[in-house]
Amino acid sequence: MSYNRHYPRARAILNAIVILGLVIATGASALTAYAAPMTNNVISTAIKITTPNYNGVVDDVVPATTSATDPVISCGASKGMDSVWYTFTPLSSGVVSINTLNSQYDTILAIYHNDPLIPGALVELGCNDNSGGITSAISMALRGGIRYYIEVVRKTGTAVSSPDRLNISYSFANKIVAWGDPLGRKWDA
Repeated sequence: MSYNRHYPRARAILNAIVILGLVIATGASALTAYAAPMTNNVISTAIKITTPNYNGVVDDVVPATTSATDPVISCGASKGMDSVWYTFTPLSSGVVSINTLNSQYDTILAIYHNDPLIPGALVELGCNDNSGGITSAISMALRGGIRYYIEVVRKTGTAVSSPDRLNISYSFANKIVAWGDPLGRKWDA
């Protein structure tokens, strides 16, 4: 037994309007989510790197901000713009290599740690502007058990065009490192 149900034209139009409204609402919420500020554009919400190798992408840094508390970067002679923050704490001493190869804007890269004598103050350990064209790279020995911060900024005065994609590559290799000490050399194990 077959049963066919017939709907009036008005009901079909009403169903089409409801479906169209849902499609538009979904598209509007997706646009709003894309335009929202990034989560790691201030140091307090830095992305934590927890593995020895990390490759991160920020599709567009244009929504990033520059905080009044961002440090002045020595190799860029300014605070830069559109800061993006990462943090990591190596378990043991070793060598870190960080780069912004294939990023779509002029980057400046810096590494910091907290100043133990001034709570909340950062000490710049290294900085690079233009290791290869518009990208930056740093490689340096670091001590285990200390929290480090990575800041990537747009070089002040460079053009802003959305989307400006940031690619960051991080690798850490354990290594015994000699550290200076007022009484001589101290070796990390």
